[in-house]
Amino acid sequence: MKPSFEIKTEIIINSTPELIWEVLMDWKQYSEWNPFILNISQHPKTNNHLVVNVQGMKFEPEIIHNQAPTVFEWKGKLFVSGLFDGNHRFELIKISEQQTKLVHSERFSGWLVPLLKEQLIVQTKPGFVVMNNALKSRVEKL
Repeated sequence: MKPSFEIKTEIIINSTPELIWEVLMDWKQYSEWNPFILNISQHPKTNNHLVVNVQGMKFEPEIIHNQAPTVFEWKGKLFVSGLFDGNHRFELIKISEQQTKLVHSERFSGWLVPLLKEQLIVQTKPGFVVMNNALKSRVEKL
């Protein structure tokens, strides 16, 4: 069995899942508010892949779950599947009419996970938190 590790962050946003989804999926505006994921675009050759730029690292994950306005998830890999894979997930859970919980997570698996675990804790998790706070700020101003 391949090693695995999960980063999971949560934040309460004072808005509806629909409005949060609208901002989260408006990738062209990321440069205005998102300090972690700098850019996302549809892959030019296939509709089910993205081109994602996360603080200088560019990769082309496959969209594996897209259910508006609750779940968006992609799966990325380093070189070949099984070496270092990541399932990056955004889940919006309605708490009340004007409150939504964002669960922002990524499950990493593969043979390189033990070597990269500390880096994921030190760099990736704080990036998720910064993005969550920026999304909250952006949405709550609308």
